[in-house]
Amino acid sequence: MLQCDTSNQTLNPAEDSVNKPYRPLPSGRISLRAAIRLRWWLIPTCFILSTCYSAATLVSSVLVVAFTIWYNECRGHSQHWLVRNMLNAAGIASFQAGATLVA
Repeated sequence: MLQCDTSNQTLNPAEDSVNKPYRPLPSGRISLRAAIRLRWWLIPTCFILSTCYSAATLVSSVLVVAFTIWYNECRGHSQHWLVRNMLNAAGIASFQAGATLVA
């Protein structure tokens, strides 16, 4: 979830400075460059940690990353409302599946 949130918050830091100034980027606790580096380093870290549990957990992690990239970098968040909501649902379901497998 951290990599998903980090990705989302690096997408439009100006929006967060108005709506949520207490977050790390708008409050200056981390630079945009450092947050972007963190975002991309979290992906292999999550994959490595997922493999410690099971192949199914790794699949769940890969799906979370794929849906996050589709939503943020491929601009799924700005497409039709149905696409945006389906990506949100798929990402949340993948995250929950992984959390359930770990538990």
